[in-house]
Parts: sequence; structure tokens; C-alpha cells
Amino acid sequence: MIDANKDYGKLHLILDLVERNDIRHELDEKFTKDEQNKIFEMFKGIVADEIHFVMNVLENEKQQITKTNNSGTKH
Repeated sequence: MIDANKDYGKLHLILDLVERNDIRHELDEKFTKDEQNKIFEMFKGIVADEIHFVMNVLENEKQQITKTNNSGTKH
């Protein structure tokens, strides 16, 4: 059972959500729970940066679509 109240449990939950149980099992084999907590702390910063990057890419795409649509309606 996953303990989502602990950082290592959150890491396990994320791996389950993305269907990467192979990595989850490797974590348990190679790292202690304290080490997994550290991995989760590093992961949080990385994933937040990646989400922000994707948000910016999508916003730029939306702006390009709007510009294209607006330029096509002008005569």
C-alpha cells in the first residue's frame, strides 16, 4: 500500500499514475526511504519547471493561432 503522506509514497504514486512500476521497483531495490524522499524533493522542482515550460509553449501556440486567425479576417 502506498503511503501518500510520505514523500517516498508520493513518488510511488506518481510512478503508478504514469504506469512506470518498473522504476518504482528499482527505487525500492536501490534506495532507502530517506533517499527516495530526497529524490522526490528534487523531482518536485524539476516537474514544476517542466509544467511551467509546457504552459508557456501552449500559451505561445494559442497566441500564434489568434494572430493567424486575426490576420486572415483583415482585408
